[in-house]
Amino acid sequence: MCFYKATSLKEAENILKTGKAKKVEFAFAMTSDEFFELTSNLTATGGKITKENGNFIFTLKNSLSCQNL
Repeated sequence: MCFYKATSLKEAENILKTGKAKKVEFAFAMTSDEFFELTSNLTATGGKITKENGNFIFTLKNSLSCQNL
């Protein structure tokens, strides 16, 4: 499973746009507006949101395989 750790909002958006990541950890502080904008877009495509070790983890339902990276 491909896992990325984003350290900024821009990096997270770029990772999500590519569709290559199965899981993305948001390892940075974000505003509530940023959080809700990202999560509404993600969950609309069938993603799942969890929280581990103080960071949100976004798991995408449909992504490319890790071998295609």
